[in-house]
Amino acid sequence: MDSAVAITGTGIICPMGNGASTVWGNWLDGTGAMDKLCEEWSATLKTSLVARCKHLPIELEPHLLRRLDRYTQLAMAATQQAWGECGKPEINPERLGVAISSGIGGLETIHNGTVELEQKKILRVNPYILPMAMPNSAAGQISIMMNASGDISAPNSACAGGAEAITIGAQWINEGHVDMAIAGGCEALINKLGVCAFEALGALSPDSTNQPQPFGLNRNGFVLGEGAGALVLENGQHAIDRGACILGWILGWGSSADAYHLVASRPDGVNAKRAIEKAMRKAGLELEDISLIKAHATGTKAGDLAEARVLSEIWGNVSNKPTVIAPKSEIGHCISASGPIELIMALSCLKQGVAPGLSHDYELDPMMTLPFAAKSRAINGSVGLCNSFGFGGKNQVLIIKSA
Repeated sequence: MDSAVAITGTGIICPMGNGASTVWGNWLDGTGAMDKLCEEWSATLKTSLVARCKHLPIELEPHLLRRLDRYTQLAMAATQQAWGECGKPEINPERLGVAISSGIGGLETIHNGTVELEQKKILRVNPYILPMAMPNSAAGQISIMMNASGDISAPNSACAGGAEAITIGAQWINEGHVDMAIAGGCEALINKLGVCAFEALGALSPDSTNQPQPFGLNRNGFVLGEGAGALVLENGQHAIDRGACILGWILGWGSSADAYHLVASRPDGVNAKRAIEKAMRKAGLELEDISLIKAHATGTKAGDLAEARVLSEIWGNVSNKPTVIAPKSEIGHCISASGPIELIMALSCLKQGVAPGLSHDYELDPMMTLPFAAKSRAINGSVGLCNSFGFGGKNQVLIIKSA
């Protein structure tokens, strides 16, 4: 029998701050999260903006930290925060699962290890390089930290990975596989190899003066971010029985493959549209029930255009159109971490009844025909739809409701 999926804890480590309340306050205040690339190796790059996490609070022994790549440290810090918010309940380890995604894993570890190897005269490297670099290292370390043996998953679907991990956790609970799950995503790619690789792809904005412009008329790429987002998902009845504070609900999910290009969105968005329709059917909702859309919107020409077309096709004739937000305008693109971080930001909008405006002005592309929160907008409703689209063609959609 299907079980309702509650959200009872959230954790955010991101360029705009740590914790949902801090991020919400900074978003309302228009606090900027972008930094200048000042490293010597970046001098000849076209891109010069990144979005770094300013502080990494994590409770671990120093010798353990040295064995963890930054992306895993971010994930563990977000998990500790989320588990604290849910009340640190006692639970049978076999009824607790972990689903944590990273798009690339320990890229900084790989880069540093390669440089070290080339500089040495003997073929000897840090024996922890491989376990530090594995894309499933964060999920594994969190499973160990939390003594969670119910199940483990580390989906690797790039920018859609964190949303896919939340879907996996929700499915486990929905099917009675576990009672609770820690689910989310993490990424730490602001290093020489990561930034140079994304610039070579043509994905990063070369404009050193402009902030990110999702759905902007003059958008020209994204600003690379980093961070981690974690949710504690829980069987609804389990949460009620233990007196948990329920923050929201996962109502539905849907996914599809673009089957078009490894790093470009399908222009007509037909398969992204199918993922949205699947999520709506799973949730049993009508178009009018959606009050807020958290767009994937990275600020790239083709990707934003395809998403704008899909949203306009689906909701264009609805009388009460949902408000659209694009959080990457504020925190940059945190790759696999973007889905969970932005879902938590969307949940805050629904809870507070308002979508904060942009921290910087730009002209909107006329293809975005739905009401876009360029300025602060009231939200009349409690249900939101969250899009995440990833390299490789993964389309993942989640529908949430504030408690």
